[in-house]
Amino acid sequence: MATLLNTIHWRNQIRAVLLAALTSGLVTLAAMPLVSHLELVHIALLYLLSVVLLAIWSGRSAAIFGALFGSVFFALVFVPPKFSLAITELSYLFTAIEMLIVALLAGHLTAGLRQKAEEAANREQMLRSAYGLAADLAGASVLDDALKSVTQCLESLSGSFMLFS
Repeated sequence: MATLLNTIHWRNQIRAVLLAALTSGLVTLAAMPLVSHLELVHIALLYLLSVVLLAIWSGRSAAIFGALFGSVFFALVFVPPKFSLAITELSYLFTAIEMLIVALLAGHLTAGLRQKAEEAANREQMLRSAYGLAADLAGASVLDDALKSVTQCLESLSGSFMLFS
């Protein structure tokens, strides 16, 4: 069981890295024609938007990798000297560092909200099942009916318990 969980964990991490790299690459390709019309700060905001979307779609790991990839792509492609990670002006260095920090924070907060929403949905499902069980038990006239209702409720909740273990 532990090996299966490790395999699933690593598969999810690889998926997060690939999705983050793909998203950052797409933002880079989309922003390249706009570089003459936008300031670097506006391009950095495009990467920040992609990190927030990654956090919503895929969670915290994808957002962290998206922030890292986005910062590197931004510094590599848009900050002079282009296609080099040697940032010569202090203001560009601050812009790249600020972008990384804000992207990490935004991704973390957004992923936290996503997790809370999933937990609330699971609690709602459990409460609905408990309410249905209470209604069934109130209407049960014999012990066999009550046991059948409890068994059905536990079977419907077994998938929820597997998610938490």
